[in-house]
Amino acid sequence: MKFLAFFICVIFNFAQLFHQRNVFAKEYSKKWYKLQDLIDKITDCDKECGGVQPPLLKLRQTSRPRAICNDGSRASYYFHDARSKSWVIFIQPGWLCYDSITCLVRNNLSKGLTTSWNIAQNKTGDGVLRTEPMNSLFWKYNMVDINYCSSDLFLGNTSGRSEVGVYFRGKEILFSVLEDLITFHRMGHDHTIYFIGSSAGGIGILVNLYEIMDFFSQNGFGDVKTRVILDDAWFTEVFAFDFPCYEESPPMPCITNDTLTEAFEKWNVDVQSTCGESYEKNASWNCIFGTNALRGLNKVPLFVIQNQYDNYQMIMSKLLPFPSTEDSSGILKRMSAILDIGKKVRTEISSLDQETSGFFSMGCLNHHTLKGDYVNFPVTIKSQTLTSTLKCWLQNSNADRSVNEILTGVNDQQKRSMTDLNSRSENDVCEYRREDDCSYAQCNSQCMPLTNPSTEERSPWTPEAFINLEPQIASELGIFSTDRSAMERLSLLARKRNL
Repeated sequence: MKFLAFFICVIFNFAQLFHQRNVFAKEYSKKWYKLQDLIDKITDCDKECGGVQPPLLKLRQTSRPRAICNDGSRASYYFHDARSKSWVIFIQPGWLCYDSITCLVRNNLSKGLTTSWNIAQNKTGDGVLRTEPMNSLFWKYNMVDINYCSSDLFLGNTSGRSEVGVYFRGKEILFSVLEDLITFHRMGHDHTIYFIGSSAGGIGILVNLYEIMDFFSQNGFGDVKTRVILDDAWFTEVFAFDFPCYEESPPMPCITNDTLTEAFEKWNVDVQSTCGESYEKNASWNCIFGTNALRGLNKVPLFVIQNQYDNYQMIMSKLLPFPSTEDSSGILKRMSAILDIGKKVRTEISSLDQETSGFFSMGCLNHHTLKGDYVNFPVTIKSQTLTSTLKCWLQNSNADRSVNEILTGVNDQQKRSMTDLNSRSENDVCEYRREDDCSYAQCNSQCMPLTNPSTEERSPWTPEAFINLEPQIASELGIFSTDRSAMERLSLLARKRNL
């Protein structure tokens, strides 16, 4: 009996020591972040001292020990404190890997996507992260740029190294950053958050969206206003094509139902949402598709920037590139499938909730928009620019939703009705839902060109695979040029043959 009492006493004391260690570590972390902020104020004198250098984004390490990259290095993010009540949280793009081959290729060709070693301590923000007036919509906001080094669409949560020898901890990284923003960077209950995700990062937002809202609600931040902007992250469910995978040119892995099932298993993905509950765990990869991901969250304030013929969607669907051995019949079959995808994307996006959702949907074959100079983005839709369309949506008070309102689907605040919006004078009305309704890839004359005008090089992973046809096939199809009319001609032939 005395031994048992002694043993319990020892356990109790160890528990006390462990608790004190955690309290000390947290307090130490807070003081360390305060010291970093002080250093930033001293070094960032561009506003106060009249310098021309815009404020830099500063590197921060995540506080959770489990938030690590593929190689085990501590995950990181960049942060700029503008002393604002509005936040831009940008989740980076970068595709994925899931097995020993794809992860080895990724590590060799794109090592920055698997590690945080030797990462720059400061960086200049670009696109929506630019900290100067050229970024007219967001430049005064606090900026957070979450580095993508987990290769798992920010969904993985493996306990240790996976069987392929790397860690997949993307979800842990995402939520560690959100926790740090509350604990160390003074995110407030009356603040507004703009989650912006490009490609893989956008998919990560969509699939984790319910859990993100729940995280804020559980931590007492249910009144925080939240909006989501997706940049070429709206993928549609199309795997019915019987084309073989194109394996001649890594690093992009061939994606099929089987490979997604394998990836989600190796990443140890657990989708906690209405969508996740709709599928067996080995089929939860269906939640990467926009329409599926938003089940139960149809009132989330969402703006979708999307190329209707997104080239990553085409590669994922095994429609691009055109193999060099493809005959004219095969090319027309592929083109017909590509046209079907464009139509499906238009239908899905235009069906989003009219009150809370906006979009800028281009009839182009491209990928990524917000990473560059989006303000001067050259493509317009019905004479309206991306910036003016996005600005209109940002100013639409009907799209304002708190975390709790998104979770419950109930809007407690008094809003102007859509009837009121539509009854305003013509000078006051702006449009935040714009799409190209032409029916073939590159139908907008302002789409980026399909060939590199300086090198004329052909790459199997770029759009020129559409029209750089072998002379014999081009002659058979009646296509003799590489301009936009060639794409139109090819599309018309595909529809005519109804393949």
